[in-house]
Amino acid sequence: MAHDFGNLLTIIRGFSELLQAQYCDQPELQEGFGEILTAVTRATAMTDMLAVIGRRQRLDRQPTDLRHALAQLAPAIQTTLGTAIRLELVTGPDAMPIRLDVAGLKTALGYLSDLAALAMPSGGTWRVMCTARNADAAFCAAHPWSRASRYAVLALECSESSFSRDDVAHAIEPFYPLAGQRQGLGLGLAFVAGWAALHEGAFLVEAATPATCRLLLSLE
Repeated sequence: MAHDFGNLLTIIRGFSELLQAQYCDQPELQEGFGEILTAVTRATAMTDMLAVIGRRQRLDRQPTDLRHALAQLAPAIQTTLGTAIRLELVTGPDAMPIRLDVAGLKTALGYLSDLAALAMPSGGTWRVMCTARNADAAFCAAHPWSRASRYAVLALECSESSFSRDDVAHAIEPFYPLAGQRQGLGLGLAFVAGWAALHEGAFLVEAATPATCRLLLSLE
């Protein structure tokens, strides 16, 4: 369904751009065409997001070093967190090669930054630890969805937390009112879970105090 809707949006965009060019000498119409194109852009992003949530999107996964990707995104993440929350990024000394959708990682970490901000309204430290883990017998028993033999593990921990056990149990549900917020993070955490699944991994919300979650991505 998301694919079909995307095709309709492509048609709307194409005809809107043609009309915009055809009536370029009529400024009173240009604002309306601009509004249509802005709405199409937003609807396209939402359609792509729903496709990821439904595990139907084809990701642009390119070979990269996960540590390098995280280091490059760190300044933008800190900006999202604001001045009251300090980002602490912890990675090992060795390269961590992975086939990664870097744009999706940026989006996912943006939603997870929003989660940290909800968990720590008075400020604190958000610790992001990046390690590699072999999928041994104990790992596979704890994570029956696992298919790869080795995973990158991003452990994300807040120094403070305003979440309840119910928040942890329902966090990934769309529009769940995390920490009493009316719409929570909308579809944000459902996107993170879908995006991780498309990397043969998972997104796990594990504890309320401190707020802790893990993002697991296949290294194969």
